[in-house]
Amino acid sequence: MPKNIRIGDMWDSEAVDTRLTGERYRIYINTDYIGDKMGLNADQAKAVEDFLNSLGFNGYTMEYDNKNIRIKTDDKDLAEKMRNHLQEYLDLR
Repeated sequence: MPKNIRIGDMWDSEAVDTRLTGERYRIYINTDYIGDKMGLNADQAKAVEDFLNSLGFNGYTMEYDNKNIRIKTDDKDLAEKMRNHLQEYLDLR
């Protein structure tokens, strides 16, 4: 009779998640973690920047590497507004 095997016993859950959904990019505004952007290619930073620009945001800089998208601004009100919009954006994607 077959033995019951849990999925977690067979695979590392993050490895499965990455393989099924593509790359994961962690998004930060200044030092605050906002959420993860899932995608299939390295153009995800451009998609985030396009989203912010479409809402009229400016006065920030963006840096990214293979796993992180870092948005920096000295304006605390701007950071809060971007955070709110990005959290909604990430929830919808």
